[in-house]
Amino acid sequence: IVSYFDRYTNQRAVNGQFSGRAEFPLQRIRPAIAGSFQRAFDRPGNEIDDRVLHQTASGSISLSTRVTSRSALIVTGSREQTTFAGTAASRGVNLSTALDRTSTGVTAAFRFDITPLTFLTVDTSGSRDQFLVSRERQTDNFRINTGLEFAPDAVVRGRAVVGYHAMVSRGTSGLPFRGWTSAVDLSYALLGRTRFDIRFARDAQYSIIGGGGISTSVAGGAEVLHNLIGPLDMTLRGSRERVNYLAGVSRPIDSIDQTTTLGGGLSTRISPQMRIAVIYEL
Repeated sequence: IVSYFDRYTNQRAVNGQFSGRAEFPLQRIRPAIAGSFQRAFDRPGNEIDDRVLHQTASGSISLSTRVTSRSALIVTGSREQTTFAGTAASRGVNLSTALDRTSTGVTAAFRFDITPLTFLTVDTSGSRDQFLVSRERQTDNFRINTGLEFAPDAVVRGRAVVGYHAMVSRGTSGLPFRGWTSAVDLSYALLGRTRFDIRFARDAQYSIIGGGGISTSVAGGAEVLHNLIGPLDMTLRGSRERVNYLAGVSRPIDSIDQTTTLGGGLSTRISPQMRIAVIYEL
């Protein structure tokens, strides 16, 4: 992805992402390996409102087996490393010092085929976040989730998940978090010409603000993609995020940020996997 700025040339960037997955269909057990790498010079989120260089590398190994003809058990081990450039800073905080970390986790998931195109999933996981510099922020995470997944060729595509997330600090400055979470990403195509996308998410995340360094984010958005003629499409989108920074040592009371984004533009399809778009956002 190329980000081009006419006046602010120091903000230009070429961002890249790579991911791959390989499965080995044996008779009873199905091993799989996956990996991804992303390097970007952009704004990681609404809290970090500065373009900074950061990268994420992850890998996983999983084993799945059929329990019955309509259900399967999947066990996955994963590792992810998040790093920022040494000079990256936002709100007076060095991001590499505050957020560089390695996450190692294990997930056990049960999947049941409700229909050929609809699946029920239940999973539980545990992970440990090791901060490379700010070791006082070491954290253990425990999650349990349940939800529905829809096949890519279903009328409604995507997934809708609700769950519970507990963060337990092993350091001296972290704050605990316990609460419900959600992740909804659904798509519906109307008459083959108009696609509606809906997203909603709630979870805790690491923050650079406050003594505890934890915030909760509630974000939702919608996008409409309508085919005008041939390969030319029109896009309209909107989103809103509400971030609650939890009270900590250096922040005696909770505080809230709220961000609203509206946008739209035109795009043209080069191939089923490639699209060129011009989007204006405010």
